[in-house]
Amino acid sequence: PVTVASSGVSREYLELVTRDTAVLTLNRSPGSLDYWMKSVLAIVSPRAQGTIKADLLKIVNEQRNSSMSQFFTLEGMEIDAKHLQSTVTGKLSTVVGQKIVSSEPRTFIYDWEYSGMSLKLVGFSMAQPKGRLGGSL
Repeated sequence: PVTVASSGVSREYLELVTRDTAVLTLNRSPGSLDYWMKSVLAIVSPRAQGTIKADLLKIVNEQRNSSMSQFFTLEGMEIDAKHLQSTVTGKLSTVVGQKIVSSEPRTFIYDWEYSGMSLKLVGFSMAQPKGRLGGSL
């Protein structure tokens, strides 16, 4: 059971939203880029729209006329409902044409805000192997 209340977000709810968001943000192909960007922006906080949209547009422009796709295999998740942060780990694979050209372990961090009864994404980054945060979608 999941409960949504004005007092905060339950761990279970944040986990469900994170799982869906990871699938949405980390799986994309040239044919779905417009839908992908529109869907990601629909869950982004208004205060983060400009920054995240700029990052998404870079990806769209890079991938639009290519045959490059990516998919993420989720292997683990850590949820911090108190600080509204979730971390997903798994394997990020890049496909060019029909050939997998890379498949590497990656960790992604999602930052959220909860206002009223609305949970919105305010930040997203990839943890670097040496523990430094950097990069975006």
